[in-house]
Amino acid sequence: MKLGLIVRVDNRGLGIQSWELYRHLRPYRTVAVRMSGVPGHDQGREFLDRFPDALHVNYVGGYGHGKLEPYREVRQHLSVCDILLTVETPYDFRLLEDLPRTVVAGNREFLNWVVDPDLLLPTLFVAPSTWRLADWPENTVYLPHPVDRERLPFRERSDIQAFLHLAAEAFRDRAGTDLVSEAVKHVRPQVRITVKAQRQINRRRRVAWLVEDVDDYWKVYQGFDVLVAPRRYGGQSLPVNEALSLGMPVIALDREPERSMLPLESLVPANRARDLKVSGGVVGLWDANPVDLAQRIAQFASDPELVRRLSRDADARASELSWERLLPRWQKLLEEV
Repeated sequence: MKLGLIVRVDNRGLGIQSWELYRHLRPYRTVAVRMSGVPGHDQGREFLDRFPDALHVNYVGGYGHGKLEPYREVRQHLSVCDILLTVETPYDFRLLEDLPRTVVAGNREFLNWVVDPDLLLPTLFVAPSTWRLADWPENTVYLPHPVDRERLPFRERSDIQAFLHLAAEAFRDRAGTDLVSEAVKHVRPQVRITVKAQRQINRRRRVAWLVEDVDDYWKVYQGFDVLVAPRRYGGQSLPVNEALSLGMPVIALDREPERSMLPLESLVPANRARDLKVSGGVVGLWDANPVDLAQRIAQFASDPELVRRLSRDADARASELSWERLLPRWQKLLEEV
């Protein structure tokens, strides 16, 4: 099978996800997409050297409805492939028409086919979690994105030194950064909570901030023991999987898909505050009491036995998401499309 793959060259989630697919699936042809001309994607570093054999092209237009340029070169580059794999979007809908077999590893937030059922369909969708799975088109299979356990090796945690929150510039405070900032006021005893972001974000600051865009994404977790990830909407989050692989317990809101991914002790009571319109339709925007989040953080800081048990649980859950476990399933799926 000659696999074609479209990848991103940034350090966002899609950049990391497509880099890992590139490293493990070893595509026959690769197209690397530069997003520097797209509003909201025009800052941050680009890592072109991650894909030395790729055809580098530009994305032009609004995200999800744009085009790859020069398209003629893209089509010619991929024409020798048996199948094309993309992540979240086809990048250019002409590819779905010009190539015989196409697979989109989708994201429910950007599932434009829900809003516009007349859009041309790929041969197959891959859903990374069971969140809102019933909304997906019929030609969908569920298969999680694997986590690289060699880059993210397990270490059992018990003595908690530091908590990490990863902020991201997204609509309606998706990462829950404002919620973390409010919760810090109520945490007793005092603990060290650090917020990291790839670029400066205008948020209320009651925690220590560190702005960095690291070459090696796995290094963002160094020096931390617990991931605080009260995500307010969205599907599978790669940082949750990465933290689990490292043995870091995760604190998250009691919503899907985290409810299916994490033990009960990791979850903070939450409520669906209102509907939120995203490009893939309507999803729930969740909220929580900052005091409840603060109490969960304090519990982790003061209960080493709980943290040790959750760390071991994280290792077990991450093993089910490892490339070692999931690579054969990915290969079989692509061969049989």
